[in-house]
Amino acid sequence: MDYKIQELKEHIEECAKYYFKDREEMIKHYRKGDLFDHLHQHAFNDDYYIIGTYKAKEWLGDKALEIVAYIQNYVKDNFGEDQIETFLDTDGEIFYERIVNMYTYIRGQELVWDFIEEWETNYENFDAWLEHKCYQAKFNLLGLIYDAKAKYQTV
Repeated sequence: MDYKIQELKEHIEECAKYYFKDREEMIKHYRKGDLFDHLHQHAFNDDYYIIGTYKAKEWLGDKALEIVAYIQNYVKDNFGEDQIETFLDTDGEIFYERIVNMYTYIRGQELVWDFIEEWETNYENFDAWLEHKCYQAKFNLLGLIYDAKAKYQTV
């Protein structure tokens, strides 16, 4: 399932910028599995991705049932049928926050691994990666400014 993948990738990048910037020594001597564990923990487990029922409902949009099915299949495949959740709280209400946070945690595993592989393949150090991402952001911003100017000049 690829729901909100770009948003999750951007979240991972932001977490990496803040988490690893002060840990340059750790990155120089890392083991890939440890780096994965640290980043995934920081991005999707230290805090909830979404807090609040309203925000969670908005985030899920019309994909809530698909996401629940995705999570339940993941749990069944990895932990067995007896571990599948219904995502209902004690009052029988749908626990939207848990759905969002379980989905982001699960999808985050693959996305963090992909992120680390890309980083490892393309950059010698974290500063080079960070500089590249900042350059990309500036380039994207300049493109948006150019498009906005072009749009308003035609009015």
